[in-house]
Amino acid sequence: MNISKKTMIGVGLLGGSLLIFIIVAYAVATGTASGFDNPIRNFIYGLRAEGLNTLMEGITYLGNWQSVTIVCLLLLAYDKTRIPFGVLGATVAITDSLLNKGLKMLFERARPDDILPLIEQGGYSFPSGHAVTSMAFYGMLLFLVQTRR
Repeated sequence: MNISKKTMIGVGLLGGSLLIFIIVAYAVATGTASGFDNPIRNFIYGLRAEGLNTLMEGITYLGNWQSVTIVCLLLLAYDKTRIPFGVLGATVAITDSLLNKGLKMLFERARPDDILPLIEQGGYSFPSGHAVTSMAFYGMLLFLVQTRR
């Protein structure tokens, strides 16, 4: 079996991301996440600037269900992208949404009261729907594009 270098890199990145998620999930479940939450939050607050905030809000909106649905519909609408990207993209988006909702119910992590959010969100805070969706959906699309070259 001949596995390409790009596939090995993709599998490695997926495995590394899953390991980091498990570590963070363990910290959330055991109530020890504030040990890294607070320093990271303070670092991010220090980076805030009007133009960067606008850019980050735009990137965040790329991970919402509306944006992902539009991309899926566009990929499904065209014959050349329907099978290689659209079907798998829609499957990943739906699976990710269900898994994310289930994990939120499992962890039931409330949003911290002491944060200064750029975008108001409701519901539980972990795992982040925008972050998980962006990584799963756009990461999968990037992987598919790279492996088709």
